[in-house]
Amino acid sequence: MICVRNDDVSSASVAPDSFFFDESIIFIDIYFSRGLKYLPSLNIILTMKTFFQFFCLLFTLNLSFGQSPTDLVHTFFKGMANADTLALSGIAVKGASLCTSTSGRQGSSAIDCTDYSSFVKSLSGYNAGELDEQIRGVKEEVRDAAATVSMEYDFFFRGQFSHCGVNVFHFLKDKSGWKITSIDDTRRKIDCQGEMKARAGLFLDSWHKAAASADSTTYFDALADDAIFIGTDSSEVWNKAQFLAFSAPYFQKGKAWNFTKISRNLHFDGERQMIWFDEMLDTWMGPCRGSGWIAIENQELKIKQYVLSVTVPNDKIEGVLQAIGANRKNRG
Repeated sequence: MICVRNDDVSSASVAPDSFFFDESIIFIDIYFSRGLKYLPSLNIILTMKTFFQFFCLLFTLNLSFGQSPTDLVHTFFKGMANADTLALSGIAVKGASLCTSTSGRQGSSAIDCTDYSSFVKSLSGYNAGELDEQIRGVKEEVRDAAATVSMEYDFFFRGQFSHCGVNVFHFLKDKSGWKITSIDDTRRKIDCQGEMKARAGLFLDSWHKAAASADSTTYFDALADDAIFIGTDSSEVWNKAQFLAFSAPYFQKGKAWNFTKISRNLHFDGERQMIWFDEMLDTWMGPCRGSGWIAIENQELKIKQYVLSVTVPNDKIEGVLQAIGANRKNRG
């Protein structure tokens, strides 16, 4: 289909109020001029060309029809995450802009603006998943045919935290629906949720590494004084002192345990100053799941609870029940 992205064309949206309209028509012209020797007559060529132009116009117009400003914000970030230039090209007016205020660590700031079309074209240089902007606290305000949508965000580039800030999207409405007229954002690298999540990930990595190297000081300093550790045995529900007493012989031998992260999910609650998480671990027991929560106390991270569980495939449950001498119970 002519409307989709092509390696030779940065984008192929052809909305009449889109900045891609002219270049898409050029692409169609090239396509049909190359096809002259294959098609029987000029009339057929022109008829097919008009049909495809009309189809692309309708397709792009329908991208924003019936969507609220907030819906379009989600469309924008989904398109950005997928490096999908087609999804983004039909939701903004011609001449739309993006302006950024970047704050330095010394409090200085600078404003830089670019046109929306250049931003969308630049996405063709990235792969899906490389640009991850995580938004929260979305607020929409509509007055007549004008609207704004604001939110906070954390931006991750290729899986690594980059910066955070505030986005403000500006919209106007015409007969085809809401359109983005401009996007303003601020950028900073301090006091960010993403920064805290990245820090928590490194903190947990260091905690596991301390066990592997039998570094008891680092390992137990990471636990809050009122921490609870729940192990794989049903009897293993320990406070910090009890967990230390159980672990001491292993650390003294220089052989504690070596758990390596496979994957991890982190969630930050800035209001309650806590991070909760779950992670998959490669252990001597096979794949295990760790979960728990971390308190932020005077900018220090402390593990308040950690739960370690052995994962069991559903089709292996019968064997586990036999191994531990447990009887299977009926469901419900």
